[in-house]
Amino acid sequence: MITVRDRLEEALVLRLREAPLGRPGIEQLGSQIREAAAALRIALSTAEQRSLERYFEDRFFGLGAIAPLLRDERVSEVMVNGTRGVWIERDGGYGEMHSCERSS
Repeated sequence: MITVRDRLEEALVLRLREAPLGRPGIEQLGSQIREAAAALRIALSTAEQRSLERYFEDRFFGLGAIAPLLRDERVSEVMVNGTRGVWIERDGGYGEMHSCERSS
C-alpha cells in the first residue's frame, strides 16, 4: 500500500532533481515539501510538516534510518554490520535494530 509519505517522497525526488546543477540544497526541503503536498492535495499540520522535514532530511541528506538512533540520548553505540544488520546499545543493553525502527 502506498502511503502519503511514499507519495510525497516520489514527488520530492522529482522536484529536487530539478535543482540547479542537479544539486538540491537542504534549505529547499521545507518549501519543496509544502509545494509537493499542495500539488498532491495533502493537508499537513505544522507538526506533520516538521516530522516529514526531519524524515526527508535524514533520508536525502543524512544517514537515513540510523540518524534517529544517533540523536537518541539513550543510545550509546550503533554498530552497522554491512547488509547483515544494525545493532545498538540502548540503556546499557545490546540488541538488533528492529524493522519498525528502520522504517521510521
